[in-house]
Parts: sequence; structure tokens; C-alpha cells
Amino acid sequence: MRIPASLQRSFASIAVLIGVCSVAAAGQDLPQLPPDGCPSEHDARLAFGLCPERTFDFYETGSYREGVPRPEEVLGYPVGSWHTTYGRMERYLETLAAAAGGRVRVFDYGTSVEHQTMHLVAVSSEANVTRLEEIRRDLQRLADPRQTAAADAPGIIARTPVVVWLNAANDGNETAAFEAAMQVAYELAAGEDQRTRMLRDSAVTLINLAHNPESHERHVAWYNAFVAGDPDPASLEHRAPWGMSTNNNHYQFDLNRDALGLTQTETRAVAAEVQRWRPQVFVDLHGQTTQFFFPPAAPPVMPLYPPSLNEWLDVFGRGNAAAFDRYGWSYYTRDRFDLYYPGYWDTYPALHGATGMTYETDGGGGKGVRWRRDDGTILPTGSPITSWHRWRRWRPRRGTERLACSRTSSIFGVRCSRREGPGCGRWLSYQAWPPTALRGSLRPCFDTASKYSGLERARGWR
Repeated sequence: MRIPASLQRSFASIAVLIGVCSVAAAGQDLPQLPPDGCPSEHDARLAFGLCPERTFDFYETGSYREGVPRPEEVLGYPVGSWHTTYGRMERYLETLAAAAGGRVRVFDYGTSVEHQTMHLVAVSSEANVTRLEEIRRDLQRLADPRQTAAADAPGIIARTPVVVWLNAANDGNETAAFEAAMQVAYELAAGEDQRTRMLRDSAVTLINLAHNPESHERHVAWYNAFVAGDPDPASLEHRAPWGMSTNNNHYQFDLNRDALGLTQTETRAVAAEVQRWRPQVFVDLHGQTTQFFFPPAAPPVMPLYPPSLNEWLDVFGRGNAAAFDRYGWSYYTRDRFDLYYPGYWDTYPALHGATGMTYETDGGGGKGVRWRRDDGTILPTGSPITSWHRWRRWRPRRGTERLACSRTSSIFGVRCSRREGPGCGRWLSYQAWPPTALRGSLRPCFDTASKYSGLERARGWR
């Protein structure tokens, strides 16, 4: 059948119109942030969930050092809209360290299997940053009572700030913490309000932005290529193929189970750096649970830990709950997140004197920039990033002073032997004494544990 010329012209006009609209849509910068809210689902998708009525003001204190760039000024987009690549994160760290006036120092502590440089960011007051090496040496002395007389410990404790380690992207496809870590680094480095100044004076915050760079990069490459702001859990952007969105490193090994075996390159790098710094607080940041999780941990709790560990988990948990209650945010505690298996990245630091904790946020990762919950509400990526941000802002007014007590209990709690019972959990110089017949075959395992975990060979084992 011959199509009439008039109809052909109509089809041609429609095709031209579609083509023009497609080019215009393709030329839009994303996200599109409407100034008057998101009246339609289409607007919400283009905004990647950053609708004005749904966003949180990270800069509510209004008091920041001039000349220190915010993350969006270097990245080119608001935190929580795009998934940030490793290289862009590095560019921001370099810029932040150069502009923060002595409050930030970046340490390169390892290299991943795929040759990503692994960075640890130290943020504190100018006075603390200038003596970071002295602080680190003092913490080494406190960690080993054989080096420190009981009479010397109080003086070391009095002059040493609390060291807090924030560990992001252990499971690299759980991306909210990676994004929030950049915002937290900025807040700690540039904030001039009274509470932030107190935190810098009283604490050294160590931020490990990517424990597992390869897992993070695979997921980011996939998600950024297909993001459309669609909250439907069945949409393409939420359904990455196997291997592109896993917790695992280059060899598809879960690093959050490897702190016992110490088999992977990244695990060994992080473990060695933990041994160098001996933090008093270690927070391992994960996702994506139904609601936000924070301590106390669920039973079982390893009996090697002293009672003080559970006491501190309760202190942190109650502080977190008070901050979340203030904003009406949902959360839960305990459930299935135990503190028993020694290969997790809350238990490993806890076995070396820290208050080790796991936190799980409810968004980011495969949930993307927008996710429809079971109750029909929409969760934007900005929501879990905001939760991390508010968690960082929480401290009891005298919180860092109270943490000094943790150092005191640590140094005096380690003066015992494991033979004295399970209550002696702070003896940090663990010794290996295997049966004689197995010593040769176990030597490679011992050498690894000795190098990265501080395990010592008991006297008599040659």
C-alpha cells in the first residue's frame, strides 16, 4: 500500500521533532536541580533525588574557613548526586590538603591489586598535625605495656589526643560512606564552629576513604553509565550484572572476612596501618540495610573483650540514637551484627585495643540515587550521606575527654596474660605456641600474622 505524501510528511515531522528533543535531552547536564521543588516524577528523576524539599543543609553552621573548597566545588556536582570515581576523590583530597592550612595530611599507605594508591587522611588541629609522628609513637607505647611503666602512662595519656579511624568502602559497592567521607573531611578541616574546633583539638580523625578500591570502581563505572533516577527496584540501574556490583576485591574475595587470614593485598595494607596508628575508635562503614544500623552489637560478643568494650558501644549507640531522634530518622541496633568472628573489620581493631564498631546505612550502592522502599517512599542517596554526616557531628559535649578514659583502661588492662581468663582481652601482644609437629608447616601463616597483626612467637618456638 502506498502511503500518502501528506502522511509521509507528518511522519517526517514527528521524526524530526523526536530527534531534536532527544538531542536536547542528551545535552542536559545531570542532575537538573529545579529551584521550586520537584512537582512531578520526571523532575525528581532529573534531579537524581536532590529535590530542594528533600535535601539536607550540610553547611547549617555557616562557619567555615575561607578558601577551603567544598566537595562540589572540585567534583562539579553535589555530593550524593553522582557516584564519585576514585580519581575524582583523589583530586579533592589533594585540593583539600593544599587549602586547609595545616589541618590535613594525606598518607599513602598501600597499593591495591589494580594499582590504586590507598590513602589515609589525617584531620586535626594544626598543633596536632605538626606532631603526628610523636602522637603515633606515644600510641605505640600505650599499646605495649612492656614499653611503658604504669607511672609513665598517665602523662602519655594526658598529652595524646584520641585517634578515631573512619573506614569507608570496605565493601566498595556500598558507596554512601565513600561519598560522605569527603564531606566529613571538609567539615572537620574547614569548620570553625565551637564543636568542630573542639573535635580537632581533642582528636585525630583518620579517614580511609576506600578500603576496597576495585569493588568501588567497578560499581561506580556500571552505575554512572546507566543512572536515570528511576526508583523502581527492577530498573536497569539497580540490577548490575554479576561482578560489577560485588563486595569483593579484584580476586572476588570479601575483604570484610579477611582480617583473620590476612590473605589479600588490601587487607594487609590496612592491617599494617592500623598497627602503626593503634586507634582508640574504629568505625567500619557499610550498607545497604533496610534502616540505618549502629551499635550496640548483637550477641555473641567474643569473650576475649573486656567489659569496657560493651560499655563504650552503649555510649556511642545512645549518642547516635539521640542525634537520629532529633531528626526523626529510623534506625535499629543489635539484630544480626555480632562482634565475634575475628576476621571482621570491627573485631580486628577491637582485638588490638580499639572500640571497634560496624555501621550500616540504608542507601547508596545498588539502591542508587533514588530507591523505592517497600512502603512506597523514595530514598535518595543524599539521605544516607546525611546520616553519616550527622553521625560525625554527634559527640557528647565532653565526649573526647571521656574517650581519654578508654586509653587509660587500655594501658592498665593489658597487664595480664591470656591464661588469666577471658576477661583479659586487652593484652595486645598475642603469642603463638603451636604443637611442635606443626610449627614448620605453620611458619608461613605465622610470618604473615607477625607482619600484619603483631602476633609474636612465644619463647621456645624457634
